[in-house]
Amino acid sequence: MIKITQMLIALIAASVANTAIAQETVKIGTEAPTVAPRFQIDSKLTREAYQKACDEGDAAQCAALANAYRIGVDGEKRDDLARDLYIQACKLDAVARCNEAGKMATTGKGGERDLVYAIGAFTRGCDAGDKKACVNFAVHKQHGLGLIKDEKVAREAYLRHCREDKIQAACHNLAGMMLKGQGGKQDESGLGLYRANCEDGYQASCVWLKKYTEKQVSEAPK
Repeated sequence: MIKITQMLIALIAASVANTAIAQETVKIGTEAPTVAPRFQIDSKLTREAYQKACDEGDAAQCAALANAYRIGVDGEKRDDLARDLYIQACKLDAVARCNEAGKMATTGKGGERDLVYAIGAFTRGCDAGDKKACVNFAVHKQHGLGLIKDEKVAREAYLRHCREDKIQAACHNLAGMMLKGQGGKQDESGLGLYRANCEDGYQASCVWLKKYTEKQVSEAPK
């Protein structure tokens, strides 16, 4: 993350880029959830026991069972049940699960696509301090998914959550907007941000770093 912080300091003074770069698609909701220890399944307990605890209002058990169904731990994989349980956990104030529920609603995984619910879930999670939910709300703002499109607001949010919270998805999305001139000046130093993110292990940035680099090579004077 040190590389990202250094890159952000440098990009403020960087010159405006003149080369238009092809647009990539920002994706959310495709990765498996990050499972915090308190939300992990204990293989000694049955899914029925977790469901009973969840029905009795234990948000952590709802979240743990949702993760189990989403990933397929100790039984079948069921995205529909995972989504319902994330929604239940979100209602019970397991705010990190609001982000998971929102992502599944955005993509239609485990049920119908529901942008209204997704926006509400991201807002609830963000207001409770889940910065990843804030980033996913910004994705909706950037692309006009159920909200009025505002690239400037999205870019500012990505910059803030990349710089202050070190969220790699925010850094990745910021780099793309910088290189395309979305929501502000076009700035080729976004390529360096992709590079720093890639070096910190974020594979999506590695993919786009390679694409941008190959494009620069192919367009260089012979």
